[in-house]
Amino acid sequence: MLASGLFLPLSLGVGAGGTAYVSQNALGVLTKVSPDGTTLRVPTPAMNSGPSPCVTAPFTTRPTRTASALYSMPAGGVAAPLADLFAYESTANPAEVNTYGFVDLRQSCLDQFDPAAPTGPATYAGIVDTHPYASLPLDDGVYVADAGANAVLKVGYDGTVSTAAVLPAGDPIVVTPEIAAGVGFPAGTASSFLRSCATQSRR
Repeated sequence: MLASGLFLPLSLGVGAGGTAYVSQNALGVLTKVSPDGTTLRVPTPAMNSGPSPCVTAPFTTRPTRTASALYSMPAGGVAAPLADLFAYESTANPAEVNTYGFVDLRQSCLDQFDPAAPTGPATYAGIVDTHPYASLPLDDGVYVADAGANAVLKVGYDGTVSTAAVLPAGDPIVVTPEIAAGVGFPAGTASSFLRSCATQSRR
């Protein structure tokens, strides 16, 4: 074991000499792990500091659901933001083309849902959300898997963000009485069908 005590280290890049850079996504922290196991938090400047021209090891961070960024690590340099992923999600919302929630639910059951309640509305289009958890640098850019956005994003090395793919809604599942009671759905939803996100569930 090289290092311990890391919390949700979802992205990893290995630089020259065996130094590893790990993103602890839930904390929004980038950690440098030396070959001897020594760990050091890498400073990550604010998003308005501009992108780095040299990208050698990209990382994603998610301090909250309303902030996410792709950082670059120049050789021997300081981590710098390459792209604001939440800003793109806020304007593009790629998964808005998908519809999630109950399928063919009776109107009498639909009327029992309170859109402001924790369970949300009975059906809804893709919401603005972000949770980038993996990245893959290729020749034409960095591809980022974002579970909150339900999409794969492409980030050019100039910081331009675009949608590479939108994940479709998952196959409907049967809502059992136990599921309905546990989640807090109206009792009449038992034995109905629920279509959730492919990478996460709002429910």
